[in-house]
Amino acid sequence: MKNLLSIWLVIWFIGFTSCEKKELDYIQQQEQVVEDGYEVSIINKWLLIDGQMFFTNLATNEKTVMNHFGPNRTTSSLRYAGILFEIERLEQNITTWEFIYSPNTLGNGEFILNDDTEHPYGFYITRDSWRILEYPTSNAEDMLLEGSARPFSAYVINDSTIIIQIQEVYESIGGYNQVYFNELKFEKINQ
Repeated sequence: MKNLLSIWLVIWFIGFTSCEKKELDYIQQQEQVVEDGYEVSIINKWLLIDGQMFFTNLATNEKTVMNHFGPNRTTSSLRYAGILFEIERLEQNITTWEFIYSPNTLGNGEFILNDDTEHPYGFYITRDSWRILEYPTSNAEDMLLEGSARPFSAYVINDSTIIIQIQEVYESIGGYNQVYFNELKFEKINQ
């Protein structure tokens, strides 16, 4: 049932979004994807510029969208009920996500949140899944996600802009069971 709902959400999402998006292929050693004649790589540093949270009421099938940012609002959370982990804190034009690939260990790398290289997360890639997770050598005191992971997917907008879809959650909101996910728009930071 969960897989069917996930497939339906993906089809709905693709059909009702305004930007043409192209899902990035599985990241190979080069971490490059050729899209419309230019190379795009998620392996880079990205600045959060916009975001939305998409809801589906599981009882009524009503769909709603909430903008993370707007007039007089530059902070938000990946979680509807508020921030539990630092990765869920969103600050428009301040939050940075950096993906670093390890050429020595296929499928593994680092995820750096807001330039905090002292407390990196792990970044794991398989053909079917990309995940931000605990750093491989973390012990109980160093865990940033309490042992959980954040699966995500990325879509190309152009050579310097991507959208990351992350944090699918099933939760009771307003007395109804709902499922929601986030779409975050990032611009490449040239280094």
